[in-house]
Amino acid sequence: MQISLSATFKRHSTLVLIMVCVLVGVRLLYSLFQFYEIQRDFVNVNFDSVYNTRAMLKSRLSADRFLTALLATQDYADAGRLATAAEFLDAQILQEKNFSYNADGPHWLAPRLQSHRNELEIVRKSVAESGFPNEQLAQLIANTRTLIRDMDDAERGSWGELAATNLYLDERLSEIGTQIRGIGSVFVIMAAILAWLIFTKAATESKLIRSTSIEKIILERSPIGIVLTTGLESKTVIASANAKFADLIGQPLETLVGMKFYDVMYPVDEATGPVTNELGAALANGEPFTLEGERMRKNGELLWYKVTCKAIDSDDLEKGIIWLFDDITERRKSEETVWRQANFDTLTGLPNRRMFHDRLAHAVATGHRTGHPLSLMFLDLDGFKEVNDTLGHDIGDLLLKETAERLCKCIRETDTVARLGGDEFTIILGELHDASSIERLAQLILQQIARPYFLKGEQVFVTASIGITVYPDDGKTVEVLLKNADQAMYAAKNEGRNRRSYFTPALQTAAQLRLRLINDLRKAIDEEQFEVYYQPIIEMATGTICKAEALLRWNHPTRGMIQPQEFILTAEETGLINPIGEWVFREAAHQASSWCAANQRAFQISINVSPVQFNSAIDQDPQWSKFLRSLGISGANIVVEITEGLLLSPNEATTAKIFGFRDAGIQVSLDDFGTGYASLSYLKHFDIDYLKIDQSFVRNLAPGSQDMVLSEAIILMAHKLGLKVIAEGVETAAQRDLLLAAGCDYAQGFLYSRPLPAEDFERLLAI
Repeated sequence: MQISLSATFKRHSTLVLIMVCVLVGVRLLYSLFQFYEIQRDFVNVNFDSVYNTRAMLKSRLSADRFLTALLATQDYADAGRLATAAEFLDAQILQEKNFSYNADGPHWLAPRLQSHRNELEIVRKSVAESGFPNEQLAQLIANTRTLIRDMDDAERGSWGELAATNLYLDERLSEIGTQIRGIGSVFVIMAAILAWLIFTKAATESKLIRSTSIEKIILERSPIGIVLTTGLESKTVIASANAKFADLIGQPLETLVGMKFYDVMYPVDEATGPVTNELGAALANGEPFTLEGERMRKNGELLWYKVTCKAIDSDDLEKGIIWLFDDITERRKSEETVWRQANFDTLTGLPNRRMFHDRLAHAVATGHRTGHPLSLMFLDLDGFKEVNDTLGHDIGDLLLKETAERLCKCIRETDTVARLGGDEFTIILGELHDASSIERLAQLILQQIARPYFLKGEQVFVTASIGITVYPDDGKTVEVLLKNADQAMYAAKNEGRNRRSYFTPALQTAAQLRLRLINDLRKAIDEEQFEVYYQPIIEMATGTICKAEALLRWNHPTRGMIQPQEFILTAEETGLINPIGEWVFREAAHQASSWCAANQRAFQISINVSPVQFNSAIDQDPQWSKFLRSLGISGANIVVEITEGLLLSPNEATTAKIFGFRDAGIQVSLDDFGTGYASLSYLKHFDIDYLKIDQSFVRNLAPGSQDMVLSEAIILMAHKLGLKVIAEGVETAAQRDLLLAAGCDYAQGFLYSRPLPAEDFERLLAI
């Protein structure tokens, strides 16, 4: 829609035309009247009495009037054109008298003569072009010439008379011009005033039209909903609304006017609920009021809106409230997405560590205020790592998602299940009125987690270890409760898994010792406090030392020598086993190189590789092979000992590493055979070189005993598969003889030697 002043002027065109016609008509009537008077006086002049000064002046006065009418009629309302007409008459008189410029004229006439003689034709054309009738102009000139001839014959036709006449004519023409200019000015001023009044009125109306049109445009095309209401509180009704508001709430625009506003859009704040009191106070003070809220559209969609309102109190408008509604649904969806990503686990949909801390802090504050205890459970899945490593991360993720669903079904709506990361979950039980409910829930969770999982055609079994703390007995802060629950969970694992454990002061002591042990292990790696001891492996047929097993010892600066069983598990849990195992390999390789050179014969050293180290090491076999070549020995001088648990459900990485060792010439020995999960199929799938009979079979060897039968069976099976057998823990000659009779290839134990430092082992080799 475009707005212009032309539209307004068109509405006043009739008035303007009438006023212009009136002005022109008045001036025309006045000119005609003057012309009539001049004609009457001028024609009736008695030129025979030209010697009479009064008659001459009267004739000149008639000429003045004639000129006045002429100029008024032709709209010569300016002094310049009057002067031109006067000079024309002067020129006619001077021409008839034939005055010369140089000799005949007085000094005051010289400039006038010069001008008139040079411009006579121009002046004549100017008057002719003025539109004056030719016959009247001819009459004027003829009368003028008659006057001049009569004056020439008269005694008074002197230069003085002519001068006086000229001066008189100039003065009269000047006065007439002034009068005509005055009359013209009055008409001009009147016309200007009238035009100004019309323009002012038009501008005012145009401004009003423009303002009204702009308001209409804003209302119709505004990107926000606009509502004008009248009345207060429950009587507030909609007086006006735009299409955007109707679209926001999903209701036809034509049905809104007259409806109660609070039935359509009741202002509710997300945090405080109804805000009628706050709204009323702000409106009463003339202040704008803003809030964000939500409502359901008629189609069931959720609408998030931001509304700003302000009371209006104007002389031109009825008192009421103007409401500006902005649709912020998409913004709130984006904010909610960001918030969920920051506070919830993307895999399971459970609260993450951040949200867990917030909710636990809130529960602690509530417990402090109400005096009711709360409980925190820390849950870790037993066997999840094996499932994840053997069946893949996809199966592992599905397992975690189903675990989360099972946990949520066990708890109340007021409780919280969170995933901290990996396979660790927490459960917050708030406002407990019965301590026995903790035990019931713990047992229910253990049962639900132990049920089989069916994931992509795979049947998977895992269990849970749960640590439990209670506020305020086991801690009064979030940090202490979480730390103690973690300690209780590890206690449950150490007790055999698939169980719950409550936090106790003893656990606190154990946790402190564990923390100290971890710190000492880190320091031991940096300061090389570890030592490698070597236990000889005897070839039973010859009694010769041909191999050795490298065994780790920790020479603690204050606690002395620490056995592996005291720190290996902690090293595996913290990942410190990786640098420790790498250090053991390099030390053993150096000794193998040294002893091969000293004894001029091949010599093998077996090193134990932890499952944690085996699964986490990258490109271990080619790196080790390269290191062995740098020492001048081959992979045949090293034997890697692994446990059979790695082979039960092998993944591609496990298989690749075992065959990688074979390709590097490094032999593989299966440690503690027969003590783990019974499965013999892996023996035909992997290139295994040695089976080690666990000392639990050797310890009770006796003729005809079950241990003897099992040992003989292992030896026979291994030989049938092309494997060599090493017996561990041989401590007596009787055990040695039974094993030798059964065909065992190698033996090690206290019967031959305890583990020795490298220097002592060298002396043993020299014997």
